[in-house]
Amino acid sequence: CAQNLMGLLLCWPLPAAGGGATEASDTAGPSPESQAAVTKRLLLGGAASLGLLAFAMVPTKDLRLKPQKPLYFYVVQLLSAQAQLTQCGSLIEDGQWDNLRLVLPRIRGSPTNAESALYDVVALLDGPTAAKAEPLAADFLEFLDAMDYNKYYDAMPTRTISGTENAEFVKFSSAALKAAQGKLAAFLALVPPEDLAAARQ
Repeated sequence: CAQNLMGLLLCWPLPAAGGGATEASDTAGPSPESQAAVTKRLLLGGAASLGLLAFAMVPTKDLRLKPQKPLYFYVVQLLSAQAQLTQCGSLIEDGQWDNLRLVLPRIRGSPTNAESALYDVVALLDGPTAAKAEPLAADFLEFLDAMDYNKYYDAMPTRTISGTENAEFVKFSSAALKAAQGKLAAFLALVPPEDLAAARQ
């Protein structure tokens, strides 16, 4: 159900405050803290979707300056991001959230610069291919951000999370990781084979 960020937020169960759902909590409904977290998740997801829609209406490829380097140069950066995502999987599985939050900005920004590399590649693709690649790039960046569960759960009170909650956060972040990997793989599949081969050398 994670074809886009909104789908991930809507379909993923929210861990119960205090760790683990009980029969009583199921009957009473979500706590105010959980309701606040759900509301924030939906608002953020909705804002992201609206931002993507507005972005898609702008002829970005025509407005961007032509990148100075050959296409394969930017693909090298994306292959580096792809490798780092595999490492992120280990951090998520081990619940090393602080380390993950250090790595994610370094994938999107410096030194990997995946965000700028994505749109440099889009600018160098032919028109029809670029039209397919651009939404994949936007989706990838959204899922990359979602790998840090705290972006969508931080409306809950600051406290030590329980083992049950941590397990749910691992599942949520793992789902975002899998979706990000899928979007990046689909994006790279649109790159001309000769440029992809040159980047892998």
